[in-house]
Amino acid sequence: MARGVRDQGGISQMFNEDFHTLYQMDVKSAFLYDTIEEEVYVCQPPGFEDPEYLDKVYKVVKELYGLHQAPRAWYETLATYL
Repeated sequence: MARGVRDQGGISQMFNEDFHTLYQMDVKSAFLYDTIEEEVYVCQPPGFEDPEYLDKVYKVVKELYGLHQAPRAWYETLATYL
């Protein structure tokens, strides 16, 4: 590793040695509340098909886990508070 630091304490130990403060957080619902800017449509998931409208798709209006746009949108929201 750079500077010859051994990986005994991991990244947090390297930050502490350089007199940096390391903070950590977990946001369990990070991707669920932000409004999506792009138009995204999804197929009806198996087991949740509407028998009257089998050929229809759903328009996504909120960020969802698994969307490629979700992490970026969450970061942009978080960055306004940092």
